[in-house]
Amino acid sequence: FFLRYIFGHENFRDGQYQAIRRFMERKDSIILLPTGAGKSIIYQLASFLVPGMTIVISPLISLIEDQINNLDLKCGINNAHSIVSAVTEADKLRKEEALRLMKHNATCMLYIAPERLQIPQFRNNAMAMMRNNNVFAVAIDEAHCVSEWGHDFRPAYLNIGNSARNLFKKNERVPVLVALTGTASEAVLSDIQRDLNIVGRNATITPPTFDRPELKFSVEQCDSQDKALMIANLIKNKLPKRFNCTYDSFIKLDDKNTNAGIVFTPYATSKNPGQYDAASLHQKLTDMLPEVSIASYFSKVPDGYDDITWKTTIRENARRFKKDELNLLVATKAFGMGIDKENIRYVVHDGIPTSFEQYYQEAGRAGRDRKNAECVLLFSDDNATLNAEMLNPALELKDLTEKYSEY
Repeated sequence: FFLRYIFGHENFRDGQYQAIRRFMERKDSIILLPTGAGKSIIYQLASFLVPGMTIVISPLISLIEDQINNLDLKCGINNAHSIVSAVTEADKLRKEEALRLMKHNATCMLYIAPERLQIPQFRNNAMAMMRNNNVFAVAIDEAHCVSEWGHDFRPAYLNIGNSARNLFKKNERVPVLVALTGTASEAVLSDIQRDLNIVGRNATITPPTFDRPELKFSVEQCDSQDKALMIANLIKNKLPKRFNCTYDSFIKLDDKNTNAGIVFTPYATSKNPGQYDAASLHQKLTDMLPEVSIASYFSKVPDGYDDITWKTTIRENARRFKKDELNLLVATKAFGMGIDKENIRYVVHDGIPTSFEQYYQEAGRAGRDRKNAECVLLFSDDNATLNAEMLNPALELKDLTEKYSEY
């Protein structure tokens, strides 16, 4: 009833009901479901059926804004708020309002980054809130970041379990922890279990399969310097044929019928423009496809922008892409997690991601409406001799480092 009444879905997908039931039974869980399987609905729906607040730990501001906007615009849910780093004056006002609403028990879900748990001001506000309210659950969205980022540049991820259980403990009762991810190798899953201390029997929920039959995968080989041309050719010729339509109809902006696409690149900007960076690829594709509406999304501030202006620009680019005012977004992995847009018909990778899990995560942006979508990986092997030398298992680390530096 609540799934239909609040979210408009007729049936649960694999794993959703089982996960919601564990949530409501106060059992810690790791929810490992495919991209596009509706992981966020698990904690969003359950948060309306239990007493107290749900804290949602999320890695990216773009992801937080995307979820809150979807809840508001699609479901009419306006008591989900966020406390994130403020960029504009409007952001500061929203942040202050979220803190005020939190204190007055007027927030059902509160979205924060993991670092927020370690900020004294937030901890003080949370303790004040806990006098009149309680936190039923802490949901860790994109939980693979605990392993992939926690041991590297965001150590706050390693403290989520202890911080959440201590900060939101009340009357000897600690919040239930629910970790959700669309991709995790055995090693990553083991990290999540250990770092969050979720090791109970049946605590990990997985689906019968991770297959996404609506996604069609292909690899296109070309020289590195020809990749922009290859992408333009894909959009002009190959993809329209695969979708059995003309180029003009393929690039037509038509609300939810728009054939939206994302091109992922490894780098934001480069000292050598054209070397797999979003900034120069965006410009090349704009020149090659003047009739296509294209924008870019990456976190590094490019030349000609200050920090606030650039953050405002990419936020607007993301909004226009979500609203079907753009055909194509050229992005780094900063846009690769969790973004929920139903009509992404194709994802192209300009370079090979750093892991299989990252590729699955980014390719999984496509086909979320369960209609056919294309995932194309561009592959180049321009330096076969160098590759063979660097991949030689007999090569000493010192020699490998020297070769890499020279390259």
